Amino acid sequence: FTAYGTGSAQKWIPERPVILSETNADLYAYYPYTEDYHNHEITLTNDETDNMYGITYDKINRDNKNARVFMYHRKFITKIQLKRGTYEGEGNITRIQISPGVSWSIAKANIKKYTSYVNGTQKYSDMKAYDVEISLDDSPVIETMWLPTLTSHAYPFDVYVVMDDLSVYYRTDEEYIWTDGQIYEFTFTINR
Repeated sequence: FTAYGTGSAQKWIPERPVILSETNADLYAYYPYTEDYHNHEITLTNDETDNMYGITYDKINRDNKNARVFMYHRKFITKIQLKRGTYEGEGNITRIQISPGVSWSIAKANIKKYTSYVNGTQKYSDMKAYDVEISLDDSPVIETMWLPTLTSHAYPFDVYVVMDDLSVYYRTDEEYIWTDGQIYEFTFTINR
C-alpha cells in the first residue's frame, strides 16, 4: 500500500488488488516501509524517523472493505528551547548534547502485540550531540526523537551546551518515565 494525500483526505492504495473473502481478517500497517518485516516484527532505531504502526479497528472482509487503522507513534519527542536570561556574553552556541537518561538504540517491535523488546543484549543510546552555529538571541528550539525503553524507572533530562567557549550543563529537577507518542517540552534560561 502507498499513502496518497494527508490528514483525513489520506487514502492508501494497494500496489496490487487485495482479494477479500467472507473470512474476517486484520490489516496491519507500519511506517516507514521496510523489507525487514517478518512475523509481524519490524526493527526500530533511535534516529529521527517517526516509526508508527497499527491494526484495523474492525475486521475486514468481502462485505466490510474499509480498513480504519489508528497508527501508534513508537517514539517520543523532546523539544528544548534555550532562552537568554541574565547571560551577557554573545550567545554563540556551537554544540548541544541532549540525554533523556536512557533510550534504546535499536529494538524490535511486534505490530500485532503492540510491544517492543531488545533482541539479545540491550543496546542503549543515552545522548545525542549536535554541532551547530546558532545564536542564543534567536531562542532556538531543538527537537529530537527518542526510542523509549519499556521501563518504569524515571530519569532526569540533561542538556549540555557549548556557547562562547563556555560549557553549560543543565539537569532537570523532575524525573520522567518516557512514553512513546508523547512530546516533552523544556525551556532552559541561561543566566550567569
